[in-house]
Amino acid sequence: MAKFQAVIFDWDGTLADTRQVLVTAFQHVLREKGCQVEDKFIERRIGMGPRIIFREALESRSMPWNPHLLTQLQQRKIQIQITMLDSIQLFEGVVTLLQALKDQVKIGLATMSNRPVIEQTLAKLGVRDYFPAIVTFDDVIHSKPNPEVFLKCAVLLDCQAKHCVVIEDSIFGLIAAKEAHMNCIAVTSGRYSREELEKHNVPAYEFPESPAKALAGMYSYQQWRKKEYGRIKKFKVKAEVVAQVLKNVELCQRSQLTGYEVERVLTAYGFPYPKTGLATNVDQALKIAKKIGFPVVLKIASSKILHKSDVGGVIVDIRTERELKDGFNKIMASLKKHRREQDIDGIEVQELVKGGKETILGVTTDPSFGPLIMFGLGGIYVEVLKDVSFRIHPLTDLDAKEMVRAIQGYPLLAGVRGEEPVDTDLIEEYLLRLSQLISDFPEIEQIDINPLVVFQKGKMCKVVDAKIILKTENKDKEPIC
Repeated sequence: MAKFQAVIFDWDGTLADTRQVLVTAFQHVLREKGCQVEDKFIERRIGMGPRIIFREALESRSMPWNPHLLTQLQQRKIQIQITMLDSIQLFEGVVTLLQALKDQVKIGLATMSNRPVIEQTLAKLGVRDYFPAIVTFDDVIHSKPNPEVFLKCAVLLDCQAKHCVVIEDSIFGLIAAKEAHMNCIAVTSGRYSREELEKHNVPAYEFPESPAKALAGMYSYQQWRKKEYGRIKKFKVKAEVVAQVLKNVELCQRSQLTGYEVERVLTAYGFPYPKTGLATNVDQALKIAKKIGFPVVLKIASSKILHKSDVGGVIVDIRTERELKDGFNKIMASLKKHRREQDIDGIEVQELVKGGKETILGVTTDPSFGPLIMFGLGGIYVEVLKDVSFRIHPLTDLDAKEMVRAIQGYPLLAGVRGEEPVDTDLIEEYLLRLSQLISDFPEIEQIDINPLVVFQKGKMCKVVDAKIILKTENKDKEPIC
């Protein structure tokens, strides 16, 4: 069943709730033959099939079995369906599962209903477009479940019988599908013994949503196995710079890199940074700001404080010398209030990056899978909506392309409401560079680049903030530098 290409549903019992239509049809035909049958009798046996119900009903009243009664029932059912279209409903979740399934496999419908009626009903329920192939009893010689029904449906779907899965609720339909050498799944609703069906290798479910979702998952896995692996790209980098930085961090018995060290690591692997300088007093900060040009950002540089904003360590959009002096003093006062003034190496003065789209790139280490590469939109999209995608390291070029397009916010990157798209090719390149960094230095446990601001093609991206943490035995030790 792993190589299936199409799913064929029956209509009554798996997709549509036509129970009342069947009950009414039985009542009309049986009573026309003089059988005063109670409603409960029919409802209890509705899943046993028309032949069994007729045999029980007629033989219990000493009436001979008439094979034409089945045809009469079918015709009566059609007439009643026409007048009861408004009473036919899809089982809960069916539209959702069809929407999910139609992008995965071909969908067919095999039904013993009349074609005009089924076409009207499908159109009324808004699901006609989900079925490229429909076979009704008008299309076959026999007016009962027959292998021909399913085989014709497979031909219309351009699939071999062995690659089709039939989802049926009728024992006669399952037998017919088996005779057509198709895979079968039963939707029993408790009417047949699951154990008995499974003895004959027929999986049984209570509702059609469950097998449909399982089949969609199997198909997705099958397609994933078939896809190209892609290529692992290598870029020209300065690995010796990173090796020296990490060696110094180890000698200092630290696990977290300072902002300056993070910048050296990432720029060595081709990540662009805005203009930045480190100041230990107000005068130095003013000198750096004049060199960079206003507006600027002030943020603490520390290997001991992981989240700068928690201690009031970031102030953005500083436009004048007065604002810079006030901002510098405000940060120092906040650090003193939190008793963290001794935990910083200074205050970074950084060029303010305007415009663009904020994205987040990251690496985390899973105990089972090892390094995982992450991508998403920055800001509220990652903090509140958790709109991110993950792939196992090392990344191929196809992995990087899929990651960017896998997030729900991808249309914002592709351009909406007249906006120009950002350079997604450049985002893919930086994901691959990040993967190469992890390959070259497996001692890195975690990287968080948030945000990486991206622009339209032709404009360079910028790493505004980033963190790097190492796998080290020094985490519980007091840093010596």
